[in-house]
Amino acid sequence: EVVRLLPGVRTPALVVAGGQGPTVALSGARRRGARLGGGPARLLVLPESWHLVGSDVERERCADEVLRFLETVPA
Repeated sequence: EVVRLLPGVRTPALVVAGGQGPTVALSGARRRGARLGGGPARLLVLPESWHLVGSDVERERCADEVLRFLETVPA
């Protein structure tokens, strides 16, 4: 199960969640982000999106935010 692996993730992370999706509740996204070994992940909530945030109505914002996040990660 993925949850058991989270403490071993030691890199900065961005958790992206759709505000409309019942598949993963926001509380679950927060919990998973908090369990990462590299420290709590930054959480981005796309309030108009469902589960597939990369192809949903806010896909452009999702892409922009992911790019912005990656630019802050040390190489």
